[in-house]
Amino acid sequence: MALRAVVGARKQASIVVMRYALTRTPSLVIDCANIADFHRWNAVYPDTDYAAVSVIELELLYKFRDAVKALDTLAPNVSTVVVTSAKHLFHYGDESENVEVLTHAWELLAEHALTRDIVAVADTPAQVRCARRVQAQLVTVQEFEESMGHTVASQRTTTEEVISALSRYARTLPQGQQERLRELLRIPLQHAGSISYANSRDAWAFSLLTIIERQELRILRLEDAVARRRVPNEREDCALAQDA
Repeated sequence: MALRAVVGARKQASIVVMRYALTRTPSLVIDCANIADFHRWNAVYPDTDYAAVSVIELELLYKFRDAVKALDTLAPNVSTVVVTSAKHLFHYGDESENVEVLTHAWELLAEHALTRDIVAVADTPAQVRCARRVQAQLVTVQEFEESMGHTVASQRTTTEEVISALSRYARTLPQGQQERLRELLRIPLQHAGSISYANSRDAWAFSLLTIIERQELRILRLEDAVARRRVPNEREDCALAQDA
């Protein structure tokens, strides 16, 4: 287990640690940056078990320290804890007291990191000093993303590159076939979140899989429609045979 401090801009660093929590369940998000809106994240990570992601929303610096202190009670079975940016938590303007509360919170995080994987945003000089004081591993946002593997952004870029290559192939086809292929190539980008969640280097394979899946669904719907039309016709044939 370890304590890592993600150093970077408030929003960017908070988004990265939130992604980490969604891909390392069961997890707890101590959300000081008001970023853990599941309605927003479901579009990007539709396959996450959101029942396994707990969130504590905080607005007060002292409550941040209290939440970390009560971590064993609040989340006894959670193996991953992330803390979004505490930069704008409300306090009472006493700078020395703020530093004292913040320092204590990081000391508590370091204690809990003996038994849990903890990642916290350090987006101010005071936070970075606290992280260094408790010997947390400092990483930049980019380094942390790379340690996570493929990010949503990188996977989307790879998917777009695959589509671009296939689009060049489409230009060699007759006009009618070109449009049909371009319509198919719009499908993978509609599933960019799911492709990213797969976290595979073979994003091209998942891009093609989304097309195949959509086509298979269309085939099943057509077969079902044909079957529904066939049943009444068969009944009519039976009725005519009986009349004869």
